[in-house]
Amino acid sequence: MIYPLATYAPPAHKDMPPEVKGLYDEAGQIAMLSPRAAAALLRAAIDKLCVHVGCNLDQKLDEKITEVIAQAGLPKEYSDAMHILRLVGNSALHPSEINLDEALDTPELLFEFVNLIVDRLITFPRNASGFLKKVATPKQLEHIEDLKKKTQQ
Repeated sequence: MIYPLATYAPPAHKDMPPEVKGLYDEAGQIAMLSPRAAAALLRAAIDKLCVHVGCNLDQKLDEKITEVIAQAGLPKEYSDAMHILRLVGNSALHPSEINLDEALDTPELLFEFVNLIVDRLITFPRNASGFLKKVATPKQLEHIEDLKKKTQQ
């Protein structure tokens, strides 16, 4: 074996939590040797990401994804991407009706999905929050919170 292993994946998102990045990087290193193992690791990475953003460790991954999507108010496309990662990862471990070989024809897309999800769940909220703190007055922020409360009732 040659060290260090070259990676097949695009670089991990700069805001990817370390516990997720470790799985992502490992998946990138083995993707060319074992696309199925890489898919399973990316599924585990999504699971860890859901826990990182507040899901219960004991929940099934499909429940975590549903919770994350609802809490973050993400569009359907993010839900679909997360479920695709879950299903492809499941198929890597358990034979099913999904044609894993077709899904793994372009494994780089699975890595891109993970980076997009990290950006939306971690980077975007942090950047938006920082923007509001710099631009909005305390009174404006209070008004926004009042509006949120009214729409939740």
